[in-house]
Amino acid sequence: MCEYLYRNTPARLVAWREWSAQIREGYTKRGAPVPDDMKPGTLPPNWFGMVHEPTVTRDERGPRFHYGYGLGDDARNARARPFRFVGFADEVEGVRIDHTGWFGDDEGSGFSVYRGVVYQIPARGGNPQYLAGAEWGENGARGKFSPGGGWIECGIRDIYQSVEDAARAADRIAERAAEDEREERAEDEEREREEREEREERERVNHAERMEWVDAIGCAD
Repeated sequence: MCEYLYRNTPARLVAWREWSAQIREGYTKRGAPVPDDMKPGTLPPNWFGMVHEPTVTRDERGPRFHYGYGLGDDARNARARPFRFVGFADEVEGVRIDHTGWFGDDEGSGFSVYRGVVYQIPARGGNPQYLAGAEWGENGARGKFSPGGGWIECGIRDIYQSVEDAARAADRIAERAAEDEREERAEDEEREREEREEREERERVNHAERMEWVDAIGCAD
């Protein structure tokens, strides 16, 4: 297990405050007591790693904890990720995932890939606990995945007692993210097509008006 010994930088304190608040909400809604190390005012424990430009967003699927914009090369990944990194979803034993990420474009260029990721946090009552998320990146030389950042779903039901369940959830998270990007790309392309057609129509009308004006001047002569 990686040991995280970071100083309590402002970014790390903000990240811990936002993330632990989401987890406390989950415990409260389940009617479970909040662990002492996640109560308000506590400092980040050693297992909570460093994060870069952390944010917490919320959509119809619940809150998401974003981390590590620019995770960079593998040498820095372990220390840039916020929790104990178990592995990518497709690397977890006992789970049949026959790919290494979902493409964010219809062409499958590899310049935008989403890959499920699994983390582990300290056990409660002797039971292991896992988190599921996804990392965005691209497939570089020889198809090697190079991550650029990631997020973890941290809603009420997003703590898993089985690493296999977390891996399956992570793969679904990555799949949804890739689908969202493909839909956004399609919408952008459709918008660009409509704008291009409108521009071409304006040019056609302007050209026709100029020709009418030229014809009118010619007739006057």
